[in-house]
Amino acid sequence: MKQKNSTLLTPQDKIGSGDSKILYGLLEPEAAEVAFQDLFTEVHWQRMYHAAGEVPRLVCCQGDIDDADGSMPVYRHPSDQSLPLLRWSPVVAKIKHKAEERVGHKLNHALIQLYRSGQDHISEHSDKTLDIVHGSNIVNVSLGAQRIMRLRTKRPTAVHDAASSSPDKQKRSGDAQTRAEDDRSRVTQRIPMPHNSMFVMGLETNASWLHGIMPDKRPSAEHIPAESAYGNMRISITFRHIGTFLSADSKFIWGQGAVAKDKMEAMPTVNGKPEESQRLINAFGIENQVTAPRWESIYGTGFDVLHLKSELPEREKPMLFLSGDEATDTAVTARLSELGVDADVIVPPTEQLTNSLIDANGNSLVVTSAHQRVICFRQAGGMHTEVQGKIAILRLLDGKKSHD
Repeated sequence: MKQKNSTLLTPQDKIGSGDSKILYGLLEPEAAEVAFQDLFTEVHWQRMYHAAGEVPRLVCCQGDIDDADGSMPVYRHPSDQSLPLLRWSPVVAKIKHKAEERVGHKLNHALIQLYRSGQDHISEHSDKTLDIVHGSNIVNVSLGAQRIMRLRTKRPTAVHDAASSSPDKQKRSGDAQTRAEDDRSRVTQRIPMPHNSMFVMGLETNASWLHGIMPDKRPSAEHIPAESAYGNMRISITFRHIGTFLSADSKFIWGQGAVAKDKMEAMPTVNGKPEESQRLINAFGIENQVTAPRWESIYGTGFDVLHLKSELPEREKPMLFLSGDEATDTAVTARLSELGVDADVIVPPTEQLTNSLIDANGNSLVVTSAHQRVICFRQAGGMHTEVQGKIAILRLLDGKKSHD
């Protein structure tokens, strides 16, 4: 079967297994005009690592944090260490509300990613459904430069390779000729995701198809304007309805993907334990390979693993997200040093927003004084309160000192 990879799908086409779709114009024009700039500066970007090293994009997790006890949803996927969950930032919260209206169910967790250029990418995979509420949808909102989502059906032989053998046997099974024949029989779809679009992926599609954003290796002369917009940068927000939860200190876990299903029976999280981590990695691998697997056959009674490679620190550190303004950042870091506060310090992206960039309509990017990154201090433990701005942070630190 010859793959028709040149066909680009639109809202009128059947996508995936028929339970997925691409929607345009999620936000009103006025909001869409500045949404990328707002997100670029308000989201606290971090680096993420897994196995081979740093992933080729910047990331941030946001979600619902319970105001009563600080508990929060957790979405587990292959990464050496689970990212800290931050509270909803203003624009992400507004976009979440719009997405919930369209999809018709709650969204309590978001993985936000910054593709800094056409070279940033994510390899094809199935989303890991260990913690995703059964029957819900996975929602991806795109802002910035247009990129292509590639969907591809899983290899037919993967049903046998992954379901009936160990990971080592999986690697040995199926020679190059068999894999080549499998690849020729696979169906590929390509879905452009322009600025202000929303891709809704049903769990049937996720179970039978892999999806990814491939590196764009074309010369810039071959890009259409939508792909060259925003300096080739794209922000992706993947909203999910998560059914697994952590305590405020990340020491206990319960819910759909955990061993204990009820909060009153929550179990300790498992961290940096090679055997348990490998069991979960193997389960993730099976979900990537097997077509339409049963959740129970992959994940059984659940997993309590949180961090695959590192242990949970005895004492959580506060986090300081720098603004990029040297005077502001120096004032706060110096005060932390004077007080002996050991914080994780995260530097902002090196990429900058300027009026020389163009938007999706070919106009100069609207960049105002509001699009300045603000320094943020996230307190450790408890409710994980976030304090924005130099003056507010210094007052907080001085207040803590007076109470010591």
